Amino acid sequence: MMSNLMVSNVARLIATSVIWIALPFIVEATQGSVDGGGMIPLVAIIMITAAGSTHSIWTAGARGALDVSDEKAKRTGSARVRRMIDTLSDEELDELRARLSASETPVPLETLLARREHEPQ
Repeated sequence: MMSNLMVSNVARLIATSVIWIALPFIVEATQGSVDGGGMIPLVAIIMITAAGSTHSIWTAGARGALDVSDEKAKRTGSARVRRMIDTLSDEELDELRARLSASETPVPLETLLARREHEPQ
């Protein structure tokens, strides 16, 4: 079974191929309507457009892959939070559990961490 990243790369490769294969046909189709001197700038514009399209396809795909990995990291939990929880004492863990299960208004994590930093060790 192919991974999502591999499928994404295949789709980007197909889109890139279509762009660059269509390029000579576009140039040929416009050749009759443009006189000799105007053809060079037209071809340059078409090539720049094709290059820009290719760049967009590949960078958007890379960003999409990063978004998927970021989303996965959010679901699995942050390593930073896990490390912070590992450093808590049993009393601090009990207090955290009590605060999380209580029906009172939630206290931001930053506030709890600030309190911890100001307490004597």
